[in-house]
Amino acid sequence: MALVAVANVKGGQGKSTWSAILKSHLNGSGRLLDLDPQQGDAHTWAEAARVDSKLIWPETLFEDLEAAANDNLWWHVADCPPNEGEATRAALALAAIVFVPLIPGGAQDAQAWGRMSDLLDEAWKVNPDMEAVVLLNSVRPTALSRDFQDLLQSWHSPEDGRNFIGSVPMHVAIAETIAKGKAPTDPAVRKALKGFDKVVKIASSVTLAKTFISNRVQAKAGAANE
Repeated sequence: MALVAVANVKGGQGKSTWSAILKSHLNGSGRLLDLDPQQGDAHTWAEAARVDSKLIWPETLFEDLEAAANDNLWWHVADCPPNEGEATRAALALAAIVFVPLIPGGAQDAQAWGRMSDLLDEAWKVNPDMEAVVLLNSVRPTALSRDFQDLLQSWHSPEDGRNFIGSVPMHVAIAETIAKGKAPTDPAVRKALKGFDKVVKIASSVTLAKTFISNRVQAKAGAANE
């Protein structure tokens, strides 16, 4: 149906892991786009899992993202690099959904969320229908984790496209499953995906409405030129 961008400005937050999870969950013929070709973690997983994927280089960045964003049949997943550069900004500008995995590990993670939140606000100016989804990833039972939980609960506002879908505890088995080219079946992951599915339904409705309107406009323009 469109593009899901998995993004965080800080590395080590689980972007590639969740790109793999989301691609497996959404299924279909959509492609996994690895926007960090020099690292290539998502692409490596896709090859092991025999999933259609592509390393996206700067020369074809906008062409590939626009093709995915304008696909009316399948969801495509883009694993963004861990920075605020051109690839991340382009993906956010075109994505129907931006999925942000966030590990509540320390002050640097809090700072990264502040930068990521600002980046989402910038993206909404050019992409107002974008839905943002945030997940606390690899959570430990600490006071800091609870502070992050409270912070994201206050940020959560579905009517404004801000969706906090909960947390997934730190489980080594999740990473091990991904390393084998498979998708994890952990109960906490399944619960998070249910929250994600609610956002997918909203984004799908918006995408279909845009397609319908665009087709009507094109049809009227064609009739006027006959």
